[in-house]
Amino acid sequence: MGSVLVDAESPRKADVVLVLGGEWSGRRVLKGAELVREGFAPRLVISSGPLFYGRSESEMAAEFAVSQGFDRASMICVPWTNNSTNDEARTVSPMLRKMGVHSVLLVTNPSHTGRAARLFRRVAPDLEFHPVAAPDPKWCGGRWWTQRECEKTWFYEAIKTVTNPFGI
Repeated sequence: MGSVLVDAESPRKADVVLVLGGEWSGRRVLKGAELVREGFAPRLVISSGPLFYGRSESEMAAEFAVSQGFDRASMICVPWTNNSTNDEARTVSPMLRKMGVHSVLLVTNPSHTGRAARLFRRVAPDLEFHPVAAPDPKWCGGRWWTQRECEKTWFYEAIKTVTNPFGI
């Protein structure tokens, strides 16, 4: 049942790497920065949701990546104020078009790759989205039923996947 949620690909060349907001451990931004460093794309777009103590998640993520040895010059921070992946797709996709982007490596947690890819592809069918999974210990390598935190990860993403088409 967990594989229904996952739609992750191996990295490939793209115009940008897009790191989705909503993950505060830094694993997504580090995966995205690693993909840029490895030459899969020249730029890293870091998306974020609501402000935390007056600061955007994307700026804090960029600072974290720099503290881990990644180059700030390749990073573009995109702050926005909503908190759903659907809103994120509607906010970020027009900006990607303005940048002349055609192909995107979409970095998120494994359990989120399927829903995120569907939403971005629906909102921007003219762009090519290739989901890449960042490490997530709360996914248990796909064996989500083996630990309570992993079960919760599966449950929350499954609920979002089922309710999303209804706008919930």
